[in-house]
Amino acid sequence: MRQALLPPGTDVSTVAWTDLDQVVGRLAATDLAAGQLVTAEVVRGQLIPEPGNAVVGMPVGPGQLPSMPLRPRDEVLVIRADDAGSTVRATVLQVGAADSAGRRTVDLLVADGQVPLLARAATEQQTLLVLVSRG
Repeated sequence: MRQALLPPGTDVSTVAWTDLDQVVGRLAATDLAAGQLVTAEVVRGQLIPEPGNAVVGMPVGPGQLPSMPLRPRDEVLVIRADDAGSTVRATVLQVGAADSAGRRTVDLLVADGQVPLLARAATEQQTLLVLVSRG
């Protein structure tokens, strides 16, 4: 984020630079373009993660996620390749850049109770991400 100065009398409703701490760490309610003014309406009310949820970094490589790029707020199923019966529904928060081997980390928002299963799957690198809904 960067500060933008608006001319006096502008009827644009924005978040004041002095209120930046009320925006940082919150989830956008819509996609934000570079240079876009931030209004209170484009920021969700709760911090991420909310109580009862957690953020899990899921490492995935080529063939473990759709070739269609995942975007924040997409809903995915996390499926263990060795146990298709243990699926977890999650919300994509962020997709990291691919490394030289094509692996990337996808930050997923999940219920607290799903963390041990996903942590185990992440360390074993046995997961598939299936896109089920666009956010």
